[in-house]
Amino acid sequence: MNSHTPPISIPTIRENIKAFCDNALGTREFENWVYSIPALEAVLGPDLYLETISTDFSKQTSTTKIKKILQQWLQEGHTSLSIEHIEDMRSSFEERLDSVKAECKRLLKEKDDLIINTLREKSAGFPSIARALSNYETLADFQYAYLLKRKTHPAVETSKKISKLAKEKRHALKKLRVAVARIDYYENLFPWLSEYIDIDIDTLLDDVTNRVKGCQDDTDPIRKYFAEGEYEKLGIAERNQLALERYWIQKKQPWQLGRDYERYIGYLYEQEGYDVCYFGVEAGLGDLGRDLICSRNSEVLVVQCKYWSSQKTIHEKHISQLFGTTVMCEIEHQLKETHSLPQLQFRPVFVTSTSLSKKAIEFAKYLQVEVRQGVKFVQYPCVKCNIIGHNGAKIYHLPMDQQYDRLITTKKNRFYLKSAIEAERQGFRRAWKWHGDPSTHIG
Repeated sequence: MNSHTPPISIPTIRENIKAFCDNALGTREFENWVYSIPALEAVLGPDLYLETISTDFSKQTSTTKIKKILQQWLQEGHTSLSIEHIEDMRSSFEERLDSVKAECKRLLKEKDDLIINTLREKSAGFPSIARALSNYETLADFQYAYLLKRKTHPAVETSKKISKLAKEKRHALKKLRVAVARIDYYENLFPWLSEYIDIDIDTLLDDVTNRVKGCQDDTDPIRKYFAEGEYEKLGIAERNQLALERYWIQKKQPWQLGRDYERYIGYLYEQEGYDVCYFGVEAGLGDLGRDLICSRNSEVLVVQCKYWSSQKTIHEKHISQLFGTTVMCEIEHQLKETHSLPQLQFRPVFVTSTSLSKKAIEFAKYLQVEVRQGVKFVQYPCVKCNIIGHNGAKIYHLPMDQQYDRLITTKKNRFYLKSAIEAERQGFRRAWKWHGDPSTHIG
Protein backbone atom coordinates (compact mmCIF):
# COMPACT_ATOMS: atom_id res chain seq x y z
CA MET A 1 0.00 0.00 0.00
CA ASN A 2 1.26 3.49 -0.83
CA SER A 3 2.48 5.50 2.19
CA HIS A 4 0.05 8.36 1.53
CA THR A 5 -3.04 6.11 1.45
CA PRO A 6 -5.11 6.65 4.60
CA PRO A 7 -5.77 3.64 6.79
CA ILE A 8 -8.92 1.71 6.04
CA SER A 9 -11.49 1.36 8.81
CA ILE A 10 -13.98 -1.47 8.39
CA PRO A 11 -16.15 -0.20 11.25
CA THR A 12 -16.35 3.19 9.55
CA ILE A 13 -17.50 1.53 6.35
CA ARG A 14 -20.20 -0.36 8.27
CA GLU A 15 -21.22 2.79 10.13
CA ASN A 16 -21.68 4.75 6.88
CA ILE A 17 -23.73 1.96 5.36
CA LYS A 18 -25.89 1.82 8.52
CA ALA A 19 -26.32 5.59 8.47
CA PHE A 20 -27.51 5.40 4.86
CA CYS A 21 -29.96 2.61 5.63
CA ASP A 22 -31.30 4.58 8.67
CA ASN A 23 -31.65 7.73 6.54
CA ALA A 24 -29.02 9.48 8.61
CA LEU A 25 -26.77 9.84 5.55
CA GLY A 26 -28.23 11.46 2.45
CA THR A 27 -28.52 9.55 -0.80
CA ARG A 28 -26.24 11.95 -2.73
CA GLU A 29 -23.57 11.85 0.00
CA PHE A 30 -23.71 8.05 0.15
CA GLU A 31 -23.43 7.76 -3.63
CA ASN A 32 -20.33 9.98 -3.65
CA TRP A 33 -18.86 8.05 -0.75
CA VAL A 34 -19.45 4.67 -2.45
CA TYR A 35 -17.36 5.68 -5.47
CA SER A 36 -14.58 7.12 -3.33
CA ILE A 37 -13.81 4.01 -1.23
CA PRO A 38 -11.52 1.52 -3.06
CA ALA A 39 -11.80 -1.04 -0.26
CA LEU A 40 -15.59 -1.21 -0.46
CA GLU A 41 -15.50 -4.10 -2.93
CA ALA A 42 -13.40 -6.16 -0.57
CA VAL A 43 -15.81 -5.48 2.30
CA LEU A 44 -19.09 -6.04 0.45
CA GLY A 45 -17.87 -8.73 -1.91
CA PRO A 46 -17.86 -8.40 -5.73
CA ASP A 47 -21.58 -9.16 -6.30
CA LEU A 48 -23.00 -6.78 -3.72
CA TYR A 49 -20.42 -4.12 -4.58
CA LEU A 50 -21.38 -4.33 -8.28
CA GLU A 51 -25.07 -4.09 -7.42
CA THR A 52 -24.40 -1.08 -5.18
CA ILE A 53 -22.41 0.96 -7.66
CA SER A 54 -24.89 0.01 -10.42
CA THR A 55 -27.85 1.44 -8.48
CA ASP A 56 -29.62 4.43 -9.97
CA PHE A 57 -29.71 6.60 -6.83
CA SER A 58 -31.84 9.18 -8.63
CA LYS A 59 -34.80 6.79 -8.47
CA GLN A 60 -36.58 6.19 -5.16
CA THR A 61 -37.47 2.58 -5.96
CA SER A 62 -33.84 1.69 -6.75
CA THR A 63 -32.59 3.46 -3.63
CA THR A 64 -35.16 1.67 -1.41
CA LYS A 65 -34.21 -1.68 -2.91
CA ILE A 66 -30.45 -1.30 -2.27
CA LYS A 67 -31.15 -0.12 1.29
CA LYS A 68 -33.04 -3.33 2.04
CA ILE A 69 -30.22 -5.42 0.60
CA LEU A 70 -27.57 -3.53 2.59
CA GLN A 71 -29.63 -3.79 5.79
CA GLN A 72 -29.78 -7.56 5.37
CA TRP A 73 -26.03 -7.59 4.80
CA LEU A 74 -25.50 -5.63 8.04
CA GLN A 75 -27.76 -7.97 10.00
CA GLU A 76 -26.03 -11.08 8.73
CA GLY A 77 -22.64 -9.57 9.57
CA HIS A 78 -20.83 -11.23 6.70
CA THR A 79 -17.62 -9.32 6.91
CA SER A 80 -14.83 -10.10 9.31
CA LEU A 81 -12.07 -9.15 6.93
CA SER A 82 -8.79 -7.97 8.30
CA ILE A 83 -6.88 -4.98 7.03
CA GLU A 84 -4.23 -7.39 5.78
CA HIS A 85 -6.82 -9.32 3.78
CA ILE A 86 -8.07 -6.12 2.22
CA GLU A 87 -4.52 -5.13 1.33
CA ASP A 88 -3.99 -8.53 -0.26
CA MET A 89 -7.09 -7.92 -2.35
CA ARG A 90 -5.76 -4.47 -3.31
CA SER A 91 -2.53 -6.12 -4.45
CA SER A 92 -4.57 -8.63 -6.42
CA PHE A 93 -6.47 -5.77 -8.00
CA GLU A 94 -3.21 -4.07 -8.99
CA GLU A 95 -2.03 -7.32 -10.54
CA ARG A 96 -5.26 -7.53 -12.48
CA LEU A 97 -4.72 -3.93 -13.57
CA ASP A 98 -1.27 -4.84 -14.86
CA SER A 99 -2.85 -7.73 -16.72
CA VAL A 100 -5.41 -5.38 -18.28
CA LYS A 101 -2.62 -3.03 -19.34
CA ALA A 102 -0.77 -5.95 -20.94
CA GLU A 103 -3.95 -6.98 -22.75
CA CYS A 104 -4.43 -3.40 -24.00
CA LYS A 105 -0.87 -3.42 -25.28
CA ARG A 106 -1.52 -6.72 -27.05
CA LEU A 107 -4.70 -5.35 -28.63
CA LEU A 108 -2.84 -2.25 -29.83
CA LYS A 109 -0.23 -4.48 -31.47
CA GLU A 110 -3.01 -6.55 -32.99
CA LYS A 111 -4.52 -3.33 -34.37
CA ASP A 112 -1.17 -2.38 -35.91
CA ASP A 113 -0.84 -5.85 -37.41
CA LEU A 114 -4.38 -5.52 -38.80
CA ILE A 115 -3.50 -2.20 -40.46
CA ILE A 116 -0.36 -3.73 -41.99
CA ASN A 117 -2.37 -6.74 -43.19
CA THR A 118 -4.97 -4.41 -44.69
CA LEU A 119 -2.29 -2.59 -46.63
CA ARG A 120 -0.91 -5.91 -47.84
CA GLU A 121 -4.41 -6.89 -48.94
CA LYS A 122 -4.71 -3.74 -51.04
CA SER A 123 -3.83 -5.36 -54.35
CA ALA A 124 -6.19 -8.26 -53.60
CA GLY A 125 -9.16 -5.95 -53.08
CA PHE A 126 -9.31 -5.86 -49.25
CA PRO A 127 -11.05 -9.25 -48.81
CA SER A 128 -11.25 -8.93 -45.01
CA ILE A 129 -12.99 -5.57 -45.14
CA ALA A 130 -15.24 -6.73 -47.93
CA ARG A 131 -16.18 -9.81 -45.89
CA ALA A 132 -17.00 -7.72 -42.82
CA LEU A 133 -19.10 -5.23 -44.78
CA SER A 134 -21.02 -7.92 -46.60
CA ASN A 135 -21.73 -9.70 -43.28
CA TYR A 136 -22.99 -6.43 -41.81
CA GLU A 137 -25.26 -5.67 -44.74
CA THR A 138 -26.89 -9.08 -44.64
CA LEU A 139 -27.85 -8.84 -40.94
CA ALA A 140 -31.06 -7.04 -41.90
CA ASP A 141 -32.00 -9.90 -44.20
CA PHE A 142 -31.46 -12.48 -41.45
CA GLN A 143 -33.47 -10.34 -39.01
CA TYR A 144 -36.35 -10.15 -41.46
CA ALA A 145 -36.22 -13.91 -41.93
CA TYR A 146 -36.29 -14.37 -38.14
CA LEU A 147 -39.35 -12.11 -37.80
CA LEU A 148 -41.20 -14.06 -40.47
CA LYS A 149 -40.45 -17.26 -38.60
CA ARG A 150 -41.53 -15.92 -35.17
CA LYS A 151 -44.64 -13.92 -36.10
CA THR A 152 -48.16 -14.94 -35.03
CA HIS A 153 -48.73 -16.81 -38.29
CA PRO A 154 -45.22 -18.04 -39.12
CA ALA A 155 -44.03 -18.02 -42.74
CA VAL A 156 -41.47 -20.77 -42.25
CA GLU A 157 -40.78 -21.58 -45.91
CA THR A 158 -40.48 -17.91 -46.86
CA SER A 159 -38.13 -17.41 -43.91
CA LYS A 160 -35.93 -20.27 -45.12
CA LYS A 161 -35.83 -18.83 -48.64
CA ILE A 162 -34.88 -15.38 -47.37
CA SER A 163 -32.16 -16.85 -45.17
CA LYS A 164 -30.75 -18.76 -48.15
CA LEU A 165 -30.87 -15.66 -50.34
CA ALA A 166 -29.21 -13.64 -47.59
CA LYS A 167 -26.26 -16.03 -47.53
CA GLU A 168 -25.95 -15.87 -51.30
CA LYS A 169 -26.22 -12.08 -51.17
CA ARG A 170 -23.50 -11.90 -48.53
CA HIS A 171 -21.15 -13.92 -50.73
CA ALA A 172 -22.00 -11.81 -53.79
CA LEU A 173 -21.53 -8.55 -51.87
CA LYS A 174 -18.11 -9.67 -50.72
CA LYS A 175 -17.04 -10.54 -54.26
CA LEU A 176 -18.44 -7.25 -55.55
CA ARG A 177 -16.56 -5.19 -52.95
CA VAL A 178 -13.34 -7.07 -53.65
CA ALA A 179 -13.78 -6.45 -57.37
CA VAL A 180 -14.50 -2.74 -56.89
CA ALA A 181 -11.51 -2.33 -54.58
CA ARG A 182 -9.25 -4.12 -57.06
CA ILE A 183 -10.46 -1.93 -59.92
CA ASP A 184 -9.82 1.23 -57.89
CA TYR A 185 -6.35 0.00 -57.03
CA TYR A 186 -5.52 -1.02 -60.60
CA GLU A 187 -6.79 2.31 -61.94
CA ASN A 188 -4.32 4.08 -59.68
CA LEU A 189 -1.52 1.87 -60.97
CA PHE A 190 -2.68 2.01 -64.59
CA PRO A 191 -4.66 5.23 -65.12
CA TRP A 192 -5.55 4.41 -68.73
CA LEU A 193 -7.94 1.70 -67.50
CA SER A 194 -10.44 4.39 -66.45
CA GLU A 195 -10.92 5.28 -70.11
CA TYR A 196 -12.63 1.93 -70.72
CA ILE A 197 -15.23 2.22 -67.92
CA ASP A 198 -18.03 3.83 -69.94
CA ILE A 199 -17.42 2.09 -73.24
CA ASP A 200 -19.74 -0.26 -75.05
CA ILE A 201 -17.97 -3.50 -74.17
CA ASP A 202 -19.66 -5.36 -77.04
CA THR A 203 -18.21 -2.89 -79.55
CA LEU A 204 -14.76 -3.28 -78.03
CA LEU A 205 -14.96 -7.08 -78.12
CA ASP A 206 -16.21 -6.98 -81.70
CA ASP A 207 -13.25 -4.84 -82.69
CA VAL A 208 -10.79 -7.21 -81.01
CA THR A 209 -12.53 -10.19 -82.61
CA ASN A 210 -12.43 -8.57 -86.04
CA ARG A 211 -8.70 -7.91 -85.64
CA VAL A 212 -8.12 -11.58 -84.88
CA LYS A 213 -10.38 -12.66 -87.74
CA GLY A 214 -8.61 -10.24 -90.05
CA CYS A 215 -5.47 -12.30 -89.62
CA GLN A 216 -7.31 -15.56 -90.27
CA ASP A 217 -9.81 -15.08 -93.09
CA ASP A 218 -10.13 -13.31 -96.41
CA THR A 219 -13.10 -11.05 -95.66
CA ASP A 220 -12.54 -7.46 -96.74
CA PRO A 221 -12.76 -5.31 -93.55
CA ILE A 222 -14.55 -2.45 -95.35
CA ARG A 223 -17.63 -4.65 -95.90
CA LYS A 224 -19.00 -3.54 -92.52
CA TYR A 225 -19.42 -0.02 -93.95
CA PHE A 226 -21.87 -1.20 -96.60
CA ALA A 227 -25.42 -2.50 -96.65
CA GLU A 228 -26.02 -6.01 -97.91
CA GLY A 229 -25.36 -6.18 -101.66
CA GLU A 230 -23.99 -2.62 -101.86
CA TYR A 231 -20.34 -3.68 -101.75
CA GLU A 232 -20.58 -5.84 -104.90
CA LYS A 233 -22.33 -3.12 -106.95
CA LEU A 234 -19.48 -0.60 -106.59
CA GLY A 235 -16.16 -0.45 -108.38
CA ILE A 236 -12.96 -1.00 -106.38
CA ALA A 237 -11.84 2.63 -106.23
CA GLU A 238 -15.35 3.92 -105.55
CA ARG A 239 -16.12 1.52 -102.71
CA ASN A 240 -12.69 2.00 -101.07
CA GLN A 241 -13.19 5.78 -101.11
CA LEU A 242 -16.76 5.52 -99.81
CA ALA A 243 -15.62 3.21 -96.99
CA LEU A 244 -12.95 5.76 -96.03
CA GLU A 245 -15.49 8.58 -95.97
CA ARG A 246 -17.88 6.52 -93.83
CA TYR A 247 -15.00 5.63 -91.52
CA TRP A 248 -14.55 9.32 -90.73
CA ILE A 249 -18.21 10.20 -90.23
CA GLN A 250 -19.34 7.12 -88.30
CA LYS A 251 -20.22 7.50 -84.63
CA LYS A 252 -17.32 6.21 -82.57
CA GLN A 253 -16.69 5.08 -79.03
CA PRO A 254 -14.22 7.12 -76.93
CA TRP A 255 -11.55 4.43 -77.31
CA GLN A 256 -11.98 4.52 -81.10
CA LEU A 257 -11.59 8.31 -81.10
CA GLY A 258 -8.50 7.84 -78.93
CA ARG A 259 -7.06 5.43 -81.51
CA ASP A 260 -7.60 7.96 -84.31
CA TYR A 261 -6.00 10.65 -82.15
CA GLU A 262 -2.92 8.48 -81.61
CA ARG A 263 -2.63 7.97 -85.36
CA TYR A 264 -2.97 11.70 -85.96
CA ILE A 265 -0.25 12.56 -83.42
CA GLY A 266 1.92 9.86 -84.99
CA TYR A 267 1.32 11.44 -88.40
CA LEU A 268 2.50 14.81 -87.02
CA TYR A 269 5.70 13.23 -85.72
CA GLU A 270 6.25 11.43 -89.01
CA GLN A 271 6.06 14.81 -90.75
CA GLU A 272 8.94 15.89 -88.48
CA GLY A 273 11.06 12.95 -89.64
CA TYR A 274 10.43 10.48 -86.80
CA ASP A 275 9.97 6.76 -87.36
CA VAL A 276 6.76 6.02 -85.43
CA CYS A 277 5.77 2.72 -83.84
CA TYR A 278 2.05 2.78 -83.07
CA PHE A 279 2.45 0.78 -79.90
CA GLY A 280 -0.91 1.74 -78.36
CA VAL A 281 -2.96 0.77 -81.41
CA GLU A 282 -1.08 -2.52 -81.80
CA ALA A 283 -0.93 -3.52 -78.12
CA GLY A 284 -4.37 -2.21 -77.16
CA LEU A 285 -4.96 -2.68 -73.42
CA GLY A 286 -1.37 -3.84 -73.00
CA ASP A 287 0.29 -0.62 -74.13
CA LEU A 288 1.25 0.35 -70.54
CA GLY A 289 0.80 4.02 -71.42
CA ARG A 290 3.30 4.08 -74.30
CA ASP A 291 1.01 4.95 -77.21
CA LEU A 292 3.75 5.98 -79.64
CA ILE A 293 7.46 5.23 -79.82
CA CYS A 294 9.00 7.93 -82.03
CA SER A 295 12.64 7.50 -83.06
CA ARG A 296 14.95 9.93 -84.84
CA ASN A 297 18.72 9.39 -84.81
CA SER A 298 19.60 8.67 -81.15
CA GLU A 299 16.44 10.28 -79.75
CA VAL A 300 13.48 8.16 -78.66
CA LEU A 301 10.23 9.80 -77.63
CA VAL A 302 7.84 7.75 -75.53
CA VAL A 303 4.53 9.48 -76.23
CA GLN A 304 1.25 9.12 -74.41
CA CYS A 305 -1.84 10.59 -76.09
CA LYS A 306 -5.07 11.55 -74.36
CA TYR A 307 -8.03 12.62 -76.49
CA TRP A 308 -10.44 13.91 -73.84
CA SER A 309 -13.18 16.51 -73.79
CA SER A 310 -12.23 20.00 -72.63
CA GLN A 311 -14.28 19.44 -69.42
CA LYS A 312 -11.90 16.71 -68.27
CA THR A 313 -8.51 17.38 -66.69
CA ILE A 314 -5.34 15.32 -66.79
CA HIS A 315 -4.08 14.50 -63.29
CA GLU A 316 -0.62 13.73 -61.97
CA LYS A 317 -1.13 9.95 -61.98
CA HIS A 318 -1.02 9.98 -65.80
CA ILE A 319 2.25 11.89 -65.76
CA SER A 320 3.70 9.45 -63.22
CA GLN A 321 2.69 6.48 -65.33
CA LEU A 322 4.27 7.93 -68.46
CA PHE A 323 7.50 8.62 -66.58
CA GLY A 324 7.50 5.05 -65.26
CA THR A 325 6.92 3.44 -68.65
CA THR A 326 9.68 5.60 -70.17
CA VAL A 327 12.11 4.35 -67.54
CA MET A 328 10.98 0.80 -68.31
CA CYS A 329 11.63 1.35 -72.05
CA GLU A 330 15.14 2.57 -71.27
CA ILE A 331 15.84 -0.38 -68.98
CA GLU A 332 14.56 -2.82 -71.62
CA HIS A 333 16.92 -1.26 -74.16
CA GLN A 334 19.88 -1.40 -71.78
CA LEU A 335 19.25 -5.07 -71.01
CA LYS A 336 19.50 -6.04 -74.68
CA GLU A 337 22.12 -3.42 -75.57
CA THR A 338 25.28 -4.64 -77.31
CA HIS A 339 28.16 -2.83 -78.98
CA SER A 340 26.23 -2.90 -82.24
CA LEU A 341 23.27 -0.99 -80.74
CA PRO A 342 23.50 2.81 -80.50
CA GLN A 343 23.23 4.75 -77.25
CA LEU A 344 19.70 6.14 -77.14
CA GLN A 345 18.23 9.07 -75.25
CA PHE A 346 14.71 8.32 -74.05
CA ARG A 347 12.35 11.22 -73.38
CA PRO A 348 8.69 11.15 -72.23
CA VAL A 349 6.14 13.34 -74.05
CA PHE A 350 2.51 13.82 -72.99
CA VAL A 351 0.13 15.04 -75.71
CA THR A 352 -3.51 15.85 -74.96
CA SER A 353 -6.49 17.59 -76.46
CA THR A 354 -7.39 19.02 -73.05
CA SER A 355 -5.35 20.52 -70.20
CA LEU A 356 -3.41 19.37 -67.14
CA SER A 357 -4.12 20.12 -63.52
CA LYS A 358 -1.73 22.41 -61.67
CA LYS A 359 -0.26 19.49 -59.75
CA ALA A 360 0.14 17.44 -62.97
CA ILE A 361 2.10 20.31 -64.51
CA GLU A 362 4.32 20.44 -61.41
CA PHE A 363 4.90 16.66 -61.70
CA ALA A 364 5.76 17.00 -65.39
CA LYS A 365 8.24 19.79 -64.70
CA TYR A 366 9.94 17.86 -61.90
CA LEU A 367 10.08 14.58 -63.88
CA GLN A 368 11.13 16.38 -67.07
CA VAL A 369 8.11 15.21 -69.04
CA GLU A 370 7.43 17.32 -72.13
CA VAL A 371 3.78 18.40 -72.21
CA ARG A 372 1.76 19.46 -75.24
CA GLN A 373 -1.70 20.65 -74.16
CA GLY A 374 -4.71 21.56 -76.28
CA VAL A 375 -3.60 19.66 -79.39
CA LYS A 376 -6.90 19.31 -81.23
CA PHE A 377 -7.67 16.48 -83.63
CA VAL A 378 -8.23 17.31 -87.29
CA GLN A 379 -8.83 15.05 -90.24
CA TYR A 380 -5.51 14.39 -91.97
CA PRO A 381 -4.26 12.58 -95.09
CA CYS A 382 -4.62 9.02 -93.84
CA VAL A 383 -4.08 6.80 -96.90
CA LYS A 384 -0.67 5.15 -96.51
CA CYS A 385 1.13 4.41 -99.77
CA ASN A 386 4.11 2.13 -100.30
CA ILE A 387 6.27 1.40 -103.35
CA ILE A 388 7.81 -2.02 -102.74
CA GLY A 389 11.19 -3.40 -103.77
CA HIS A 390 12.90 -3.51 -107.13
CA ASN A 391 9.76 -4.39 -109.06
CA GLY A 392 8.10 -1.20 -107.84
CA ALA A 393 4.79 -2.74 -106.75
CA LYS A 394 2.53 0.10 -105.62
CA ILE A 395 0.09 -0.59 -102.79
CA TYR A 396 -1.90 1.49 -100.29
CA HIS A 397 -3.60 0.87 -96.97
CA LEU A 398 -6.75 2.32 -95.38
CA PRO A 399 -7.05 2.78 -91.58
CA MET A 400 -9.09 -0.41 -91.22
CA ASP A 401 -6.54 -2.58 -93.07
CA GLN A 402 -4.39 -5.18 -91.35
CA GLN A 403 -0.93 -3.68 -91.98
CA TYR A 404 -1.90 -0.02 -91.66
CA ASP A 405 -0.30 0.72 -88.30
CA ARG A 406 2.85 -1.26 -89.07
CA LEU A 407 3.80 0.79 -92.12
CA ILE A 408 6.43 3.42 -91.25
CA THR A 409 5.94 6.19 -93.78
CA THR A 410 9.31 7.88 -93.20
CA LYS A 411 11.04 5.01 -94.97
CA LYS A 412 11.93 5.37 -98.63
CA ASN A 413 9.02 5.39 -101.12
CA ARG A 414 6.38 5.62 -98.39
CA PHE A 415 4.00 8.56 -97.92
CA TYR A 416 0.43 9.69 -97.21
CA LEU A 417 -2.33 10.65 -99.64
CA LYS A 418 -5.71 12.20 -98.88
CA SER A 419 -8.01 9.77 -100.67
CA ALA A 420 -8.30 6.28 -102.08
CA ILE A 421 -9.36 7.81 -105.42
CA GLU A 422 -6.08 9.76 -105.59
CA ALA A 423 -4.08 6.62 -104.75
CA GLU A 424 -5.87 4.60 -107.44
CA ARG A 425 -5.23 7.34 -110.01
CA GLN A 426 -1.50 7.18 -109.24
CA GLY A 427 -1.48 3.46 -109.93
CA PHE A 428 -1.63 2.16 -106.36
CA ARG A 429 -3.69 -0.88 -105.41
CA ARG A 430 -5.22 -1.40 -102.00
CA ALA A 431 -3.70 -4.22 -99.94
CA TRP A 432 -6.09 -4.87 -97.10
CA LYS A 433 -4.40 -8.14 -96.15
CA TRP A 434 -0.69 -8.88 -96.49
CA HIS A 435 0.85 -12.32 -97.01
CA GLY A 436 4.46 -11.19 -97.10
CA ASP A 437 4.92 -11.32 -100.89
CA PRO A 438 3.89 -8.22 -102.89
CA SER A 439 2.77 -10.42 -105.75
CA THR A 440 0.29 -12.27 -103.53
CA HIS A 441 -1.36 -9.46 -101.61
CA ILE A 442 -5.12 -9.30 -101.48
CA GLY A 443 -6.66 -6.07 -102.72
